[in-house]
Amino acid sequence: MTASPRTAARPHILALALPTIVGNVLFAAVALIQTKFVGDLGAEAVAAVGVGQRVFFALQAIFMAIGIGSAALIARAWGAGDRNEAARVTAASVGLAGMATIIVMLIGAVFSAPIARWFGLDDATTRLAADNIFWMALLIGGVAVNIVLCGALRAAGDVWTPLVFVTIVNIVNVPLLYAFVLGRWGAPAMGAPGAAFASGLSLTLCGVVLMLLWMRQQLTVKFIRDTHTHTGQRDSHLKLLLKLSAPAALEQAVLQIASSYS
Repeated sequence: MTASPRTAARPHILALALPTIVGNVLFAAVALIQTKFVGDLGAEAVAAVGVGQRVFFALQAIFMAIGIGSAALIARAWGAGDRNEAARVTAASVGLAGMATIIVMLIGAVFSAPIARWFGLDDATTRLAADNIFWMALLIGGVAVNIVLCGALRAAGDVWTPLVFVTIVNIVNVPLLYAFVLGRWGAPAMGAPGAAFASGLSLTLCGVVLMLLWMRQQLTVKFIRDTHTHTGQRDSHLKLLLKLSAPAALEQAVLQIASSYS
């Protein structure tokens, strides 16, 4: 029996999984490289970066949950051949991630010190950790864009573009860490907080490029401008995204809280 063209065009599971696995490893490598750069600054700097990373992973869970919910809806629409529906879900998920970004930025800016004190560190380490959390929260928008748009692309079968972008994040991250942690090339020597600033900046720069490519219709999942005729549809997408994302967010929150006590 001859396979239909549609069936024959489906990629092998390894072709989808391998780039995603590599991309996840590279994304995790951002935190490892941060620790490497501050290793020579002393135990206080390493501890402060570790606290910032714990908070980062907890906040990242919010956007991962949105990405999980949107990926499920996009994959369903894409599999049904409804490219416009996939585009509308992507737009709704980006909007939802944008709202979450504003909340996270405000919380991080206002409560960075109390959050740092919650970890029970000495005063000097707590101050470094608070600055680390502040910059990480202020630049969390790049994380949101990368997680949501890259998740949308993977749901549409494009696993290589996300891998390219996370590779670029790592490449850009290294010189920025060198500049802002150690104070090279005229940049301020920020020490441990510079790790969060540099990594957040690399994610933000790549997130901006990713957004521009999306809005210029150069990604697999297309950008669709919202109009008043789609207001009800947009609200429906947001409600469905929240319904799907809430359990995933709760699951991630439980995992991060458990890891904080381990």
